[in-house]
Amino acid sequence: MIIEYVLNNLITLASLIIEEFVLVLMTPAGFITSISLIIFLEVLVTESIASDIKEIGYKINLKKISKQTKIELSNAKELATI
Repeated sequence: MIIEYVLNNLITLASLIIEEFVLVLMTPAGFITSISLIIFLEVLVTESIASDIKEIGYKINLKKISKQTKIELSNAKELATI
């Protein structure tokens, strides 16, 4: 799931980079603008991916905590009936 998301973002980034080079590469100023845009897009996509991975990690941790709490409650009920 995470790998699929990352690959989709990288493909999108690559297509934007190629499009930008084709449109603007003709002039020196365009080349500098193009490099700046690429760096901006890389930072933007990287932050987005990192944020999403962190959110997925939180959800996984919450599920683990919830499962552990259920197990502990079940154990407590068993001890109470003994």
